Amino acid sequence: MQHNYKHFIFLLWIFLLLIEPVFSQIQEGPLSGTLTIGPNAANDYPTFAAATNDLMLQGVSEGGVLFLVTPGTYPERITISNLSGTSAENPVVFRADDGVVTLTGTGTNANNDAMVSIYASSYITFDGIHVQCLAETIAERVEIGYFISGSGTTGASHNTIKNASVLLGGGLDEITHHVMGVNIHSNANAPSGANH
Repeated sequence: MQHNYKHFIFLLWIFLLLIEPVFSQIQEGPLSGTLTIGPNAANDYPTFAAATNDLMLQGVSEGGVLFLVTPGTYPERITISNLSGTSAENPVVFRADDGVVTLTGTGTNANNDAMVSIYASSYITFDGIHVQCLAETIAERVEIGYFISGSGTTGASHNTIKNASVLLGGGLDEITHHVMGVNIHSNANAPSGANH
């Protein structure tokens, strides 16, 4: 019996060592200040998805939050939806940290895939964050670089994309049809749903 107990404690210790980095990346309470995204252990988040998931879960507090992104290629498409706490005084900024940052990915059979989607969220800036579609077939094509849309009652206002390139079409040789670098769309059915 003593042997099983020691074996259990050893396995529990290994398990806790493995999951500790996951929990250490989750911030407590609304986000503010300067945080980092990058593959190094010293970064606050390893991916855009980890940062944006935490951002949507926790919201934004006084002074807003700046995400400095380590130069490199990030193979992911991201969505920010229904973000709370943002304002002119509390913005969210994703900024390349002295180098080239590129989000890459492929789409689906749908004709409205986006590399970055912002829904019903305002005061978000992407500065120096390039996007690139890597499709090798028409079905994998990403049609929209940055998609910004409000809901029926919550607009997506004061969002900024700057210092960025949008490369769509992937490795396809055919003429690229129906692609948009930035698409700002409104679903407003009330004045509060308007985009500004």
